[in-house]
Formats: sequence, C-alpha cells, structure tokens
Amino acid sequence: MRKNFFLIVSSTILITIVFFFSSCKKEKFAYWDVDLVSPIARGTLNIKNFFGDSLFQSDNNQILHLKFFKKVGDIKVDTLVKLKDTTLTYSFVALFTATVGPNTMLFYKDEEIDFQIPNDARLRYGIVKEGTLKVKYTNTTRFPLLFQYKLKSATQNSSNFFITEIIPPGNTPTIKTYNFDGYDLNFTGISGNKYNTIVHSFTVYTAPNAQPDSIIFGQGINAEISYEKIIPQYIEGYFGQQDIRIPYDSAVIGFSKTLEASNFQINSAYINFHIVNDFGVDIQGSLDTVNSINTTNSSVVKLNANSLNSININRATKTGNWVNPVNSTTTTININTNNSNLKPFIENLPNYLGYSGRIKVNPNGNISATNDFAYYNTGIRIFADIDVPLKFSADYFRLQDVLDINFENVKQLNNVNEGRILFNISNNYPFKVKLQAYLLDANNSILDSLILPTNNSIEMAFVNANNDITAPRNSQLIAYMNKNTIENLKKSKKIKVVSYMYLPPSPPDVVIYENYYLDIVISVDVNYRTISK
Repeated sequence: MRKNFFLIVSSTILITIVFFFSSCKKEKFAYWDVDLVSPIARGTLNIKNFFGDSLFQSDNNQILHLKFFKKVGDIKVDTLVKLKDTTLTYSFVALFTATVGPNTMLFYKDEEIDFQIPNDARLRYGIVKEGTLKVKYTNTTRFPLLFQYKLKSATQNSSNFFITEIIPPGNTPTIKTYNFDGYDLNFTGISGNKYNTIVHSFTVYTAPNAQPDSIIFGQGINAEISYEKIIPQYIEGYFGQQDIRIPYDSAVIGFSKTLEASNFQINSAYINFHIVNDFGVDIQGSLDTVNSINTTNSSVVKLNANSLNSININRATKTGNWVNPVNSTTTTININTNNSNLKPFIENLPNYLGYSGRIKVNPNGNISATNDFAYYNTGIRIFADIDVPLKFSADYFRLQDVLDINFENVKQLNNVNEGRILFNISNNYPFKVKLQAYLLDANNSILDSLILPTNNSIEMAFVNANNDITAPRNSQLIAYMNKNTIENLKKSKKIKVVSYMYLPPSPPDVVIYENYYLDIVISVDVNYRTISK
C-alpha cells in the first residue's frame, strides 16, 4: 500500500478587500449595520511554493525530487599566480662637475627586473588586465631634467610602454601614476632565455628649455619605481608545485529554512560534486570537510566519503577562440547512501553546506614544458548537485512561509464592528494538517495569530483502499476578529503561514506526487457600519 504525505506550502497571495457603503442626504443621521463577506486572499498551495519551482523536478512516475545545484567554492587566477608589488629605487647622479646645455644626455641604463615568483614558477608571457606604475622623482640639480622610461617587455599595438616627464629641480618629490592596462608582457628577459624577467631602460636629459648650467658631482635624479596591483588577463609558463588551502566557508542551501521534521528519514539521496577546472594545470585535491549545517537546531553532520579524500583533476586546454578561450575539464565525484553517510547528512535538513579542502598544483612537476596557462575570471569551480527523491518517513512535518500583504490603505476598517476571517480549504493530500497564520509588521515581528489551536485541523483527502486520493476534502477554519485584530490588520505587511502535517503511528515511506495541492480561499465576514443623513 502506498502512503502519501503532504508538505503544505504557501504561494504569493493577492489581497483584495472590498467594502461597500452608501450615503444619502438626510436632515438626521442614521446608522446601518451591513453584513459583508469579501475574499482577501486565495491560492493553490503545494510543496513547490515553499522551496521554489526551480528546486523540484518530477520523474517518470510523477514523484517529486528536491534538486539543488549550486556553486559552493572556487579558486581564481590571483590565487594560482601572484605578481607581487615590487618597488625599485634608482639614483642617477653625476660623477663629475661640468657645464651642460639643453637636451644633453646625462644618464642611460638598460636593466632586467626579476619578479622572483615563489614555488619555482616560471612565467614566460602575460597580458595585463590592470596594472599601475608609480614613480616618485626627485631632481637634485639646479635645472629641469627630462626623464624617459621605456618598459621594453611591455608592448601594445607593436609599441612599448613609454613615459616621458620633465622633472623640476627641488627637494619636493614629484609623484606620478601610470596605467599599463592591456599591454602584453614578455617575461623572458633581454636574451629571451629567462623566466619571470622583464626589461626596462632609463634615459635622463637636461630639459629642452633648460639654460646652460653646471651639474655638480653627486647631483642628478632619484627615481623610486613601483609596480603595483598587476592583475593578469592571461598568463602562461610553469606555475610551479603549490599546495593551496581552500579555507572553510559555507553556502546557503535553504532546506531547514522552511522545512522542519521530527524523526525525518529519507529512502535515498545523491550528491554529485562537480569540479570544473579552467586552468591549464593538473591538480590533485581533496574536500577534507563537507558539513551539513542546520542552524535551526544547531546540529552539524560531517559527510564521510572516501572518494573525497583524493581527487585527480585534469588540466584544461585552449580553444583558440578569445571570446570563449578554454575547454574546461570536469571531474565528478558521486556520493550516495551506499558509499557514504549521506543519509544522516541529508536527514539533518541543512540550510548551509560547510566545506574546506586543499589542492596541489602540478603534482607531477613541469610536464607541460612551461605551457601552463590561466585566464582572468576563470578558475576551479566546485558545484554541489543534490537530488533527494521525496520518498521518506517522519512523525510530523512543519513547513512555513512568509508572504507580502498590505492593509494600510483600507480606511474602511475603522468602521468595522466585528467579524470573522474564514479559511475555506480544499485538501488534496492524504493526511491531516494543522494550520496557523500570523500577521507580521514591517520588521517581521508577529502582531497577531489568527487561528485558535482548538480549531486548526484540516482533514485528509478522501482515499481508496490503496490510499490513493479519490477526491479532495473541503473544510473551513474560522478566526474571530476583534478590535485588536482589526488594528493589527491595518498595520500588517506580511503573513506567515505555518503548517503541521501528521502521519499515523509507525508510518511507511511517504511519497510526494506532483498533483498534490491544498487550495485556500481566505475571506472576511464583517459587520460594517455605514452612515447616512
């Protein structure tokens, strides 16, 4: 015999309150009491409303599956390859005293810069997405100097990155900042046989408008050159052997936000962890911590699965298309109730998934012959794909949802003497439900509860001998309105619907089908006072 179980939910409610009154001109006032029944909310409720349609899929037997797919972690290129900020100080001073005129070359220097990247990384080429060059100049002569700086390893449209500045004399430094976004960077040095090395040159002249004057021994120009915040659009070479920690973090998955159960036990479940690698490097890794976190009852269950301890991830390849440059690789780890403790992990009804891990880059060394690569805004992405067929057992379930409403513009509520709120319900689920509704203010604080616990039961649908539903059952719950309820209606912004679903003792597994629903029409039955004169 198949037993079924309902998880009541709420959907967006359209609020409409219609009040009628009439007046006619008379010499004396007259008061008329009018009974009025008016719908204020209606909706067809099923389990999808609590979690959202996107989390549910039906299989060929029309059994609903709770499905969840979300990125739970990633590693970007700045974690894999870091070009640290580098500051170099140069002093170009005269070793003699002489008289010089305008446009006289005083100094020239050609030099390599080794970025000294750790982990035995060997960069050959890159494209700069963002980069800043800051120069602090000090001219100790008595005349202006022309300072020219060429970054020979940086090219854009076949031209080198080039700076030319006239620096006035004096002890006050001149500070300038330059961007070299979009430049190609060659890291192979002057002779093309090095790694992590760029080439630049300095040329210092007397300014074209300088007057003839003497340069004295020890005078000249000091330049403090800083390469800052270099972010690569693309980088290639050998990224070295690195051990990178994935720090502990958590991702929202939202089970227990709306679902709470007693003695909840699933029949089966599956989690597939998909690790997508956009980097042109081989990786070994592990997810050493994956936690099911239920903050409602402060419980944590760690996932134990041997397949998470050692994961081999193949390198990506290039497409040759700059718009979509990477052929990513995907490594899938299949976790189920047979190869792990996934059953108690899911039965904890987590609203957060906690995780941490580690990766080892290039575990087998430089097998790419210095052809590792990485693009900006790509990386290693970890996705959790959870599938829970809604076939389970429990003593009872509690579900809740919060909906927007608005009574503040209904001025006629001031004239209501008394009334009732009617919950007309059609239950198409094969079990009994108890319902409660709360009015909430703008801060989600409870203003009032609407249904008395002595009158909140909804009978199960009509079923046959196999417990299959043959027809829905109609019932009505009544909430009585007093002055306090009316005032709270006017102040309320939201309504929270909470439902308890009870199974008979020692129930078998419950199956939730797509066609289960609960139809609710909420009406006000009021005694409304009109005035005429």
